[in-house]
Amino acid sequence: EANYEDWFEYAQSDEHKAEARADRLSDWFGTLNDAQVARVRAGARLEPNERQIRIDNSLQWRERMILAALSGDQGEIARWIRQPDRWWTPDYAALHQRTLQQVRATVFDLLPTLSTRQRQHIEYRVSDWIETLEAVNH
Repeated sequence: EANYEDWFEYAQSDEHKAEARADRLSDWFGTLNDAQVARVRAGARLEPNERQIRIDNSLQWRERMILAALSGDQGEIARWIRQPDRWWTPDYAALHQRTLQQVRATVFDLLPTLSTRQRQHIEYRVSDWIETLEAVNH
């Protein structure tokens, strides 16, 4: 709980959320230009009670993990590893879907504006993920 301030900093305001989203998309696309950042900012909106919904979900997740661990329910933990959304609160599940729609709309808005260098950055990033996933499977 002491970390909630840091963990959910992006859920304090539209400005914080837009900055966090721009940073995240920069990880995927490389440095965004000013026009691209403006597009990201336009698509990043804090949902009503978002911060509290995220905190409540985190509390539920922690409680369920503790109960599963203390009861030795390895099956439940294994199921959670394969399907983390099974422990989401209903409010968080709905928030997740709305946020996913926001991100998708922003990405589709950004795609036509990407430079050759940004497109290459995505290719390298995806290749790294594929290699990581392949390494886990072996």
